[in-house]
Amino acid sequence: MPKITDKELKEWLNTPGSLQLIKSDKHNSDVLVKIPYKQDFDLLFCSHVWNADNLKLNEKLENAGLYYRKDGCIYNSSYSLRCCCEDSELFIEKSHKENFAEKLTELVRAKVEEIIGNKRSNISIKELSDGYLLNQMKYYSEHGAARDAKREFIDGKEPSDIVYKCPYSVDSMSDADYIQFIVDKELLVEREANEYIEKNQENILAQFYNNALLKKELQSIYDNPQHILHRVKAIIDAVKESEAKTVNVTINKDNKDFTFKYETRTLTFAPDSYYSSYNMRASDRREFENLFGRNADFYPNEITQITYGRKTIYDSSEFDVTETEDSAMAEQTM
Repeated sequence: MPKITDKELKEWLNTPGSLQLIKSDKHNSDVLVKIPYKQDFDLLFCSHVWNADNLKLNEKLENAGLYYRKDGCIYNSSYSLRCCCEDSELFIEKSHKENFAEKLTELVRAKVEEIIGNKRSNISIKELSDGYLLNQMKYYSEHGAARDAKREFIDGKEPSDIVYKCPYSVDSMSDADYIQFIVDKELLVEREANEYIEKNQENILAQFYNNALLKKELQSIYDNPQHILHRVKAIIDAVKESEAKTVNVTINKDNKDFTFKYETRTLTFAPDSYYSSYNMRASDRREFENLFGRNADFYPNEITQITYGRKTIYDSSEFDVTETEDSAMAEQTM
């Protein structure tokens, strides 16, 4: 069946009072219906009609899109509408409600963060009073900050990178907001941002408090060269850069050196405390258990070298030297 041409579609959309556009062949018809909606907008519907040249009783119409007369574009267009029309510049890509909701989320977050400016002085309250948030902050102080600092350090974040981030999110939009986004999205973003700040003063302040706790924990890792995470991060970075699937790992455990093949996937994550022997190949694991015991594991500070092919990608000597120097300095001050 021939498709509705771009010219036919434009002429129909811009002809006041023309409510139907029909494209037919001998067997069926594609019918478009245009209904005036709000100011400057038309709702579009479509139907595929068999053996007829027009709509009939009880015909089902599918919502096909929203036409904005001012810019001459079709938003939220349906698959059926696109199928019965030629490709056209009228169809706005990624203009469905979920696309605009995602874009609105992005713009409002940016606007809120711009208004807050990572300054506590830009919110009106000075203390938390919400019991739930106070309990959350207590838990974060005792458990969450250290956990998050570990993750941020491994990801290469500095304390100065910890800034206020707006968690605003919208999954769906009302028709009114959807149309407002088309007509003047800056006005909608401004409104949503101001409403968010007004209604979430305590949540914003709580994030500032938690960020301060996180910065303190993260700074303590950077200030302590002997912190195990420095070794862990060096191992992760080296293995990721190699892009290898398996590497040769040498450890010194119980004053015994042992080299084995190991899956790099496990080495790309910071362990809770140790690495499991499970990811060794079977023959290496049996030898490992003979040397160190059936339930033994190995720790980041026991890894002395990692090689891939003939290349050494990680060597613990720089950390061992630093720890030896720090220990010597500590003894001198005693």
